[in-house]
Amino acid sequence: MQVFPSTARTSPDTTRSDHNTITCLLAEWLEAQHRELLPKSPIGQAIGYALNNWAALVRYPEAGFLAIDNNAGEPEMKRVAIAGRSLVFGVVIGNVGGG
Repeated sequence: MQVFPSTARTSPDTTRSDHNTITCLLAEWLEAQHRELLPKSPIGQAIGYALNNWAALVRYPEAGFLAIDNNAGEPEMKRVAIAGRSLVFGVVIGNVGGG
């Protein structure tokens, strides 16, 4: 098994060519594995998903302003989901109480 260079913690001075090299190696490996695996297996489905969404996957290294995660937005999404659920629950219970 070939081991790729560590990309989990790249420094800010990593060049675009390093990212391009890594993503090219990853694409080659994914395509090779995709040919050998059953498409319905869990790993086959995961590799198929990665290949089908390749444009979005490689967009992050190309655009330096994009965040790699959505940790900043998670609390806001949770707040909206809880508020919506509370509103629906309150309206339903209020109507059932007769009034």
